Amino acid sequence: MSLSLKPLSIEYILAILANFGSKTPEEVSTQILQKLKSLPIETFRREKCVIQLKILSKLRNLQEVIIQLLEKMALTYNIENNLRYRQGLEIGEKKD
Repeated sequence: MSLSLKPLSIEYILAILANFGSKTPEEVSTQILQKLKSLPIETFRREKCVIQLKILSKLRNLQEVIIQLLEKMALTYNIENNLRYRQGLEIGEKKD
């Protein structure tokens, strides 16, 4: 099974390196994240896209912007917010 990205997701990720014209970095970053969110891809592929976007955004000094926007958007699944995950941690801590 291949873990390669879909062509559209690559285009959206690379858009962070493009000339933004008259748009602000926040506007462009928001648009990129919304496009990634709307893609019909599996969660792990979307998370891979987000990681790659974070890396590339650092080249434009936009990593902080991307991270702030990601915190506002429900783009990826955070396992630490899962009730069963937290219960498992509590059980593991009790055993120690």
